[in-house]
Order: sequence, then structure tokens, then C-alpha cells
Amino acid sequence: MSGDGQPSAHRRYALALLAADEAYDRNPQGEPVLFVSDFRRGLLAVLALTPEALLRAGDGVTEGEALAFLAGQRAALDAAHTALAAQWQPDMLRRRVPRTSVADTVEPGRLVVVDGDGAVVAEFDAAAWEVAHAWVHMRVAEPLTRRPVCIEDHRHRQTWQVDVDSCTHTVWMPGERTGGQRPCPLLMPAQRAAGSAGAIPLVSAQP
Repeated sequence: MSGDGQPSAHRRYALALLAADEAYDRNPQGEPVLFVSDFRRGLLAVLALTPEALLRAGDGVTEGEALAFLAGQRAALDAAHTALAAQWQPDMLRRRVPRTSVADTVEPGRLVVVDGDGAVVAEFDAAAWEVAHAWVHMRVAEPLTRRPVCIEDHRHRQTWQVDVDSCTHTVWMPGERTGGQRPCPLLMPAQRAAGSAGAIPLVSAQP
């Protein structure tokens, strides 16, 4: 969007993007509206703003009026920066949930989706693995998702760990027979070619 428009139009544009991003979070279909890098770039631009002195020509503006103009800008920017920092206070940020608590809260036979913080974000019927798998691949592409995201099958003691460029299947039982590798059909060809991270190896993880 052009930087020459009215501030009210810029505000409406930004609010519309945030509304679309929130809608995508509720129903992640297609490409995300905003990525984490977009949020970070916008926030850094806001935090970098500083007051600008009033351009004075002749004696039409007094020194006191020029100082008041500068102070007004500073007060407005300080208010915006303070409001942002208030949302990032320690008690407002997401806290990590111990992964050991997941098994205690899961209905037996369900597939559990756990984000990178160890928090349960979804559950699926055990027979709906393909649905859960596709949902998780969409989830990891969303802005602000804590990655990697895992699908845990506690009944069969196995986990699928999914990131933006990898999908790995791990069998929990030591000594379990392992199979070969097959590429995840939901990864792009370029992601598969990135290395072993782009495959779904069946491995035996030690407890």
C-alpha cells in the first residue's frame, strides 16, 4: 500500500489484514495472510518511530509551540510503545506446558496434536490419521505457531513430528522393527530434496 494515503486508510488496511489473519487461524485454508516475519517487521517499524521536529518557516510558530508539537508526538509514540510492551509482560505470554501432562489428559485411542510448547492444540479420532496429518501440515504454516507440531498416538506408542520442511515418524518401542523411508506427500518436492528431514523414517526411539 502506498505511503502517501491518509492515516485512517492505513489503519483500516492494517485492521483488515489482522481480521483476515484471525479468520485464517480459525479456518486455515490456502496460504497464510501474514507470517511471523511480517509481524516482526511491522512491530520493529513501529518501535523505531521517533518524534520529528516541526518545520518552521519565518516567525509564524513560536519556540514554545514547536516544543509542544514535539512533546505531543513523543507522548503519542510513548503511549503506543507502552501498549505494545504491556501485551508482552511475562504474565501475558504463553507459558510452556510440561509434555508429561499430555498423556493424563488424553482420551484413550485418540490422536493428540501437541505444539512446540507441549500444549495440546487438537485431538482426532484414531481412524482419522490422514485428516490429522493434513491439519498439522496446515498448522505449521500458520503465523505464530510454536513448532514443531507433533501428532501423538499413545495407544500405539508412536509420534509424527511435523515442521515446515520435515515430517518424521518415530516408534517409541525400543527394538521395534523399522521400515524404509517414504516421502511425505504433503511436502513440496524442494522440501523433500532438502535432505533426510523431508522423509518419514520409521525409527525406534529409546525411552
